[in-house]
Amino acid sequence: MRNRSERSNQSFRRSADWAAAHPEVVQAAPVLSTYAQTLSTVSARVEANAVEQDTQHKKSTQDVAGDKRLRTELRAQMGPIVQVARGLKGTVPGIEVIKMPVNGVSSEALIAAATGLAQNATIYQQVLMDHGLKADSITSLQTATAALKASVDARGAARAALVKATTQIATDMSLGHKTVLLMDAVMRQQLRHDPATLASWRNAKRVTTKGVIAAAAATAPVTAPSATPVPQAVQTAKAA
Repeated sequence: MRNRSERSNQSFRRSADWAAAHPEVVQAAPVLSTYAQTLSTVSARVEANAVEQDTQHKKSTQDVAGDKRLRTELRAQMGPIVQVARGLKGTVPGIEVIKMPVNGVSSEALIAAATGLAQNATIYQQVLMDHGLKADSITSLQTATAALKASVDARGAARAALVKATTQIATDMSLGHKTVLLMDAVMRQQLRHDPATLASWRNAKRVTTKGVIAAAAATAPVTAPSATPVPQAVQTAKAA
């Protein structure tokens, strides 16, 4: 969640808390209770989705090294099958369909190629085994393919969850701002003869601006340094 959203959410919480701390104002305009409850609900949802956003972002970007390892393992499982098939090319009709995908293909393309290779190798399994291929080679290839697919799918699911959380935050931010706007309209009517309480409300509902402290410091008046007194002896010498 970005800083602007964080500050807006703080505004939502402060507005709801302000209403809870001023029951006499809320009692005079009961709709404020509904608005305050909406803000509390929105704030809680925003915070929960911010956590979800962070979690799913990490899941969607993590373990790139793990994927590289799984890709390497998958190619290692494909290698012996392709090598034996290449040795039988010209001897066993059609076995040339068993071939290694080019380097640098995407994980999705590699998974598709490995799946097709396993299917083709199953057709020629007996002849491949008769020429030295281990009996569990195709099974090992399928296991390695499934492992890479699971990793890719997990990150895809994390990206989908990230988009959902981000979209929900945006929706709740819009609802929160509209609710504060409605609350403010009611407060202006209720407190038009109570400027001190109205000022308190306005301060509670405002969205703080980043760098306010620094800006205030920058505009603070600068006090000129006091003049250093001239010793009496020097004054006398100058007069002479």
